[in-house]
Amino acid sequence: MASAETREKILDAAESLFTQHGINGVSLREIAAKADIRISHLQYHFKTREDLYFAVFERRILAINEDRLARLDSIERDSGYDSAHLDDVVRALVEPMVMRSGDTKSGGAHYATLLNQVTNEPADYARRISREFFDPIARITIKAFAKALPDLDMKSLPWIYIFAVGAMTASISRTDRVKLLSDNACDPLDVARTVSLLVPFIAGGMRAVDEAEQARRAKEHDSKARRPKAPQKSTAKTTRPLRRRGSSVEDGSGDGQQTVAKASRKR
Repeated sequence: MASAETREKILDAAESLFTQHGINGVSLREIAAKADIRISHLQYHFKTREDLYFAVFERRILAINEDRLARLDSIERDSGYDSAHLDDVVRALVEPMVMRSGDTKSGGAHYATLLNQVTNEPADYARRISREFFDPIARITIKAFAKALPDLDMKSLPWIYIFAVGAMTASISRTDRVKLLSDNACDPLDVARTVSLLVPFIAGGMRAVDEAEQARRAKEHDSKARRPKAPQKSTAKTTRPLRRRGSSVEDGSGDGQQTVAKASRKR
C-alpha cells in the first residue's frame, strides 16, 4: 500500500474514532486496528496521538479557512469592509463551516463534532490547534469587523468575535437539541436554513453592541461635562492683626482693659 494511501486510511479511522470518543478515549492501537494496518505503520506517520489529532484537524480546517479568506478578499476588493457589508463579513466566517457540517461524504459532520470538542478545551493539544488554525483567521476577521464597526475598539471586537464563534459552534452541534426543543420542527441537517438564521442573528447582535457602546461613551462624556469643578484654593497671603502691647486682642479688650481699670482705682 502506498504511503499516501496509508496515511489517508489512518486519518479516516482516527477521525471516526475521535469523533465518537474524543482524543482521550482512543488509543493508537485501536486506530491502527480500525485502519487495518500494523501499529508500526501508523507510528511511522504519526508518533503520538496528539500529532494524529492535529493532522485530522489540519485536513479539514485548511480548506475551510481558504474559503473564508477568499470570501473576505472578495468583499474587500468589491466593496470594502463598511458597515453596510457587515452581514457579508459574518457570512464569510460562518457559512464555510456550517455548510460543510452537513456534508457527511467530505467528513464535515465529523469535523463539526471535533470542533465542538476543541473549542473550550484548555489542554495543550487544543491550544496548539487554536494557535495554528484558529487564531490567524480570527485576527483577520476581527480586522474586518473593525472596519465594518469603526466605533468599536479592541476592548469589544475580540469579544464579539468569540460570541459569533460560540453561536456558530452551537448551531453545528450534533446533539439534536434543537430538534428536541422544536418537537421535530427544526432540522439540524438543513444547514442552508441554519445559515439564513445565524448570519442576521450574529450581525444584529454586533450592531446592538456597537449602539450600546456609543450610548455608554456618550453617557460618560455627559457625566464628566456636568460634574462640578472643584473650587480653586486661594493663593493670597493672610496677615495676622497686630496686638497693642499688654492686650490680648486688637481692640484692647481682655487683659489689657483689666490692667487699665486697676490703675484708675489706685489713683
